[in-house]
Amino acid sequence: MVNPSRTEGFNLPLLEAIACRTPVFSTRTGWPDEAVKSGWNGVLVDVDDVVALAQGLEWVLLRSDEEWGTLSANAYVTASAGSWEESAKMFERSLEHARRRTMGEEFNSVSRP
Repeated sequence: MVNPSRTEGFNLPLLEAIACRTPVFSTRTGWPDEAVKSGWNGVLVDVDDVVALAQGLEWVLLRSDEEWGTLSANAYVTASAGSWEESAKMFERSLEHARRRTMGEEFNSVSRP
């Protein structure tokens, strides 16, 4: 899957792709910036870096069957690492952080996992 976006939030389509064992190619936006590791489960490039976009896409498409299989397995591992429970905890922490910022409380007072 290719995601050359300039801005993204979570980017559920990329998560769906890696859950289907598809290596991904993305710019450093939103969730892909946290989860995609170049050469391990796909390729991650800087936003608007046209040369890296072309080279990264070419790199993914020219992998041998064995290399594609490794990227595919690693993509699935990435998708499998999450859980509803952890996602809910992270979302709750984000809401608490937003509440504290709205109330003028300092960022450092947000509880950490």
